[in-house]
Amino acid sequence: MGSRVYAGRTASTRTERVVYCCPCGERYVAAVWRAVDARDEAEAKKLHDGTLNQVRCPSCEARAEVQVPVVFHDGAHERLVLVLPDGLRHRELEERAALFAALAEDGAAPTAYVLEPDVVFGAAGLCALLAPPLTDAAFDATSEPTAPILVRDELPEERPAPALALLP
Repeated sequence: MGSRVYAGRTASTRTERVVYCCPCGERYVAAVWRAVDARDEAEAKKLHDGTLNQVRCPSCEARAEVQVPVVFHDGAHERLVLVLPDGLRHRELEERAALFAALAEDGAAPTAYVLEPDVVFGAAGLCALLAPPLTDAAFDATSEPTAPILVRDELPEERPAPALALLP
């Protein structure tokens, strides 16, 4: 059984138009990313940096992040990740269900990795998930310690705490 890359719409880079309400009261239409394929390097970098779904108000020019779930697809590494903003932690199960409903509507045969998507919270969660595993070199006992090791003779003298005088 060979490896296949999922080709359904849910995992393809796509945007969606939303109406956003700025704290200043202005409402405007903004395009937000709902899925990013790793092959689209500019968008993938913004997703990793946490700057993907930032918008600017046309009235007051305030910047804001639109808090929507984003699907990250890396077919080369057989990985599908649902990236939820921190504000949607309470909706994790509903968002997982929505992802599976969207996958079912794609009409494309899901590959094994698509049926077991990871769920992370925010750009930091995505970066942590995608970080390369630590190697043995990270735990090398022969490397120089970063803090000096104190020998018993070098420890500061223990002195008894001063007694508090009782007031009459």
